[in-house]
Amino acid sequence: IRIEIILAHSGNFLSSDIDLLIREKIEALNDTDEVIFYEEYNLIKAYNDLKEAVNGEPINAEFDLSNWGIMDEPYKSYYGTISCGKIAELSENNTKRLFSKNLRSFIGINSINFDIVKSLLNNPQNFFYLNNGIVLLCKEVIKSAYNSGKRDVGKFTLKDVSIINGAQTVGSIKYAFAKQPEKVNNSHVFIKIISLENAPKDFDKLITIASNTQNKIEKRDFISLDEEQNRLISEFYLSNLFYHVKRDDLIENKDNKNYYFEEATISLACFQDNIDFSTYAKREIGKLWDDDNYSILFNSKLSVRFLVNIILIFREIDTFIKSLEDQKRLICSHGIYLISNIIFDNHKITILNPKFNIDNFIKIDFKDDIYRICHRVTEVY
Repeated sequence: IRIEIILAHSGNFLSSDIDLLIREKIEALNDTDEVIFYEEYNLIKAYNDLKEAVNGEPINAEFDLSNWGIMDEPYKSYYGTISCGKIAELSENNTKRLFSKNLRSFIGINSINFDIVKSLLNNPQNFFYLNNGIVLLCKEVIKSAYNSGKRDVGKFTLKDVSIINGAQTVGSIKYAFAKQPEKVNNSHVFIKIISLENAPKDFDKLITIASNTQNKIEKRDFISLDEEQNRLISEFYLSNLFYHVKRDDLIENKDNKNYYFEEATISLACFQDNIDFSTYAKREIGKLWDDDNYSILFNSKLSVRFLVNIILIFREIDTFIKSLEDQKRLICSHGIYLISNIIFDNHKITILNPKFNIDNFIKIDFKDDIYRICHRVTEVY
């Protein structure tokens, strides 16, 4: 018989006195044999588990690496070549979680990714030489005893896998596999597997940033590693909503369930008293992601409810403008950030009220205001 005692509570930690009391009692009970095990499950662990749930279940995989090598110190890492067919299979079954630690997901078949696909299908035997390869992180790597002592082929079990560099290669391999699987199965790609066993905190983020600085990465892609964005993703999820930060190839679905980082940036910029933020939103949105400006927009005080409300208001402004007649629509489309800033400024106190009702606001106050402001903008023009 083995007994595990799990003490679940809503605090962040137990007092040292209580914790010591429990452990002393268990130690006494285990005097002759270890039959009782103890785990504390507090609010911090529960919250972290919920955050992990956003990306789905951890991915475990078994790989055959050819011509493999190992780096033991200071952190374990393996490298070698792997069948592109295996990479396509991994991507097909685990798209979301697979790129959870990466700066961005697969962004679709643009000109660069089309060249990767073309290279793979036209010259599969040389794909290894023509591609930079893939960097993969995992919590643990277990090497099988199979073919022990030889480096031609090794079998590896990987726990909690994620790709931190090479998302475009992986997505392109998956795309090519759907077209001509036999060619993809006959090609290989270089892969580096880094284990996070015994690695320091945030080592995965350090590797991710370093691995991606050599590629064409936009400033906004690095935002995906920010703690505030990860907090918002988790809190949206706990509210049964979805907040999308990373760029990917999925079509935006702007509804009452799905909200996006760029529209959040624009809505927050237009809500600011400083009109410069609205100007940046129109002319150079990247300035809003500079450290000083970014911390004004996204910080620990930003709540999901407030962010959802101002995004919905901005969407309503956009919808109204698109319904206008041709010339008025063109004028107001160019001035949407100014119009949004005026509307937010007119109703700032109301929107910040904890009892603010977005539905009533859209039906009553907003309708009168948006018509009047758009009319004034077009008349002045």
